Amino acid sequence: MRMTPARLIKALLGGIASALIVAASLWLHMRLGFAAGLLGQPRAGSPTLIYTPVLFALEALRASWPLALPMVVLSALSGPWPIRAITLLVLTGGWYWAADRLTMGFAADFNAYWLPGEAFSQAFFDPLLTPVLLIGALVAQAALLKRLNHQPT
Repeated sequence: MRMTPARLIKALLGGIASALIVAASLWLHMRLGFAAGLLGQPRAGSPTLIYTPVLFALEALRASWPLALPMVVLSALSGPWPIRAITLLVLTGGWYWAADRLTMGFAADFNAYWLPGEAFSQAFFDPLLTPVLLIGALVAQAALLKRLNHQPT
């Protein structure tokens, strides 16, 4: 497979779009069901941040931007179905990692410190909302990969 300038541009756009898909689903999760888990923490201090939808969006972008580089590489390699499946697995792990990183940042603002994974399970995870948004992000990523690999006839 030869890396042409057009394929490189598609890969860059695919990686950035993948990070934006994760950020958008995390932002939607925070808007629909995230804050109650943090606000109800025992012995929580007063937060230093003012929680607004714009802050949630900025924090979601901050948590998900490191996913752009691996997704650029995987977007450049995508084509056969095994690479697409690996891309979706990386997106799933990256979604969890970004959500945990995001939740730990907000929990620290309330003076609540957890080990990795605890913040996600205690303050972020919702039995209905989390799987729906994760599956939505995976479907959006699969559609993006299909569009990136579309060969005009």
